[in-house]
Amino acid sequence: MLGNLSAFVATGMRLATSTLRKPTAPQAPFFAHDQQENDMTDREKDMKSRGTENRLEGAGKELEGKARDTMGDLTDDRSEQLKGKAKKLEGEAQQELGEAQQKLDRDRGSNR
Repeated sequence: MLGNLSAFVATGMRLATSTLRKPTAPQAPFFAHDQQENDMTDREKDMKSRGTENRLEGAGKELEGKARDTMGDLTDDRSEQLKGKAKKLEGEAQQELGEAQQKLDRDRGSNR
């Protein structure tokens, strides 16, 4: 009986909240030049910051991979070891990508 009552109350709450939601405001008109400006700012985001993000994320993945590999070794879990090695390689590759992006940004900056 209590289960039916709680299900009934939950259904009633969902219905009440769905009907009380405020309508969303209409979106501002879309103009082509606005989109072009957004594209420019996205493109102008320097490679150095993207490179830094990739290097940090890659270091985290590499660390996670080392930890998983070690745990797999300690527990004799071959699957966990392989997953750890794969994550470590993924992290190393992402770090290399970040370094390349930073180098590209430095090279572009010296050509301006």
